[in-house]
Amino acid sequence: CRFDSDSGKDRQEYKRIVAMGPKVIPLVLKRIQRRPSWLVMVLWDITGENPSPPKHAGLLGKQIEDWLKWGKQKGHLNAGA
Repeated sequence: CRFDSDSGKDRQEYKRIVAMGPKVIPLVLKRIQRRPSWLVMVLWDITGENPSPPKHAGLLGKQIEDWLKWGKQKGHLNAGA
């Protein structure tokens, strides 16, 4: 999935992923680990959390690092992932 535009298709795909809820968190984390993308925003909407400090705003790589650390801490990714 790509979320780099405002097309209706992108919004619908995004909504479908968010609607799947917490069960997709490990899948999203693994996906952004392999292929960094703004798919990370799905995690904000599913969890209501934001593990990134304000200084990482707009920095995709840093935000992904923050979410991967969060995922390991919460048990969504195993520590070796």
